[in-house]
Amino acid sequence: MPKYMFVMQEEGEGCDYTIGCGMRFEMIGEFPDRETALEAAKAEFEEEIFEYHGGFTEHVLKNIYLTEIVEDFLPIFKKLTAERSKAKEEEKLQSKREQLKRLKEELGET
Repeated sequence: MPKYMFVMQEEGEGCDYTIGCGMRFEMIGEFPDRETALEAAKAEFEEEIFEYHGGFTEHVLKNIYLTEIVEDFLPIFKKLTAERSKAKEEEKLQSKREQLKRLKEELGET
C-alpha cells in the first residue's frame, strides 16, 4: 500500500541560516487509495497539525502538500554509497601499486 505524508512550509525565508528551517514533514500512514489517504489526512490535520500551526503567528504556513511516497530511497542510497566507497578504495590501492612500481624501478628491484 502507498504511504502518504504532509510536507509543510512556513512563510518566510527561514531562520538563522538553518537548512530546512520552516519545513516540516509529517507521516500520515499507509492507505489503499488516494481518497482514503485524503480522508485520513483531513482527520490528522484537524487533530494534530492544526494544533501545532494554528493560532501561532510564528508558524504561518505558506504551503501544505499531501504527498505519496513513491520509493524508499535509503536502500538505493546505501548501495550507491557503498559502490562509490569501493571505487575510491580501489583508486587508492591502484595509486599505491603505481607508487610501489616506481619505487622498485628507482631502486633497481623487480
